[in-house]
Amino acid sequence: MNNQEHQQDEIQALESIYGDELIKVANTSRNFEIAIDLPDQSPLMFEFWFTDDYPLKEPPQFSFRSPWMNKKYRNILIERLNEQFEPGTVIMFQLIEWLKQNLVDIVDVTVPEDDNQHQAPNTQCQIEIFNGEPFTMNKSKFVAHCATVYSVDDFHQVLNHLLQDKKIASATHNITAYRIDGENEIIENRDDDGETGAADQLLFMLQRADARNVCIIVTRWYGGIQLGSDRFKIISNVASDLLQQKGYFNIKKTKKN
Repeated sequence: MNNQEHQQDEIQALESIYGDELIKVANTSRNFEIAIDLPDQSPLMFEFWFTDDYPLKEPPQFSFRSPWMNKKYRNILIERLNEQFEPGTVIMFQLIEWLKQNLVDIVDVTVPEDDNQHQAPNTQCQIEIFNGEPFTMNKSKFVAHCATVYSVDDFHQVLNHLLQDKKIASATHNITAYRIDGENEIIENRDDDGETGAADQLLFMLQRADARNVCIIVTRWYGGIQLGSDRFKIISNVASDLLQQKGYFNIKKTKKN
């Protein structure tokens, strides 16, 4: 069997085993995400995708997302997962089950809130993040954030960095969308974070402007008064204002060699 056949068989097996737990997260057959639960803590969103050389030569690729995720835990998890790979053998079921069994022992998620990683989150991210002006209506507050990203892992690095801010992590919604130039296709995805339909609008905005290598995040703190459909207009407006201000609707960010 060649790599593509191995990958197709593996995805079919994973879909059969995990059902709706396994989520397709991009416009490609190779990107999937599954939640790894932790007791009394936010789950780990484990995303994986396949290179052209998996599994005969190269391991799968990973990224991780959770409010408690930082560089230390990311590096440990990547090392532990990669060391289990043997060329020629599909491995995703083994890795998912390993995470379910061992994650709680590896990650100390009961870090005190005054830990240094919360006091100085700026040391955790090498990607410049732009923040928009807050907009408030009926006690609900909205703030947009955007950054230049060249990979899905870059996007998660930006999101994880933002979530190290306790105010952002405790927000009602963190709505996200991104578009990235892949080798042969545009990689794009969005997440409503509970605000159904809002992320579709953000992604459509990026698509309509043909914006690439950019992610947009809109944080909302609910103020206790329902806004109806106005909330979607506000989410779109704060995102659009920031993206236009930073030039993402006028200049395509090209990847540096």
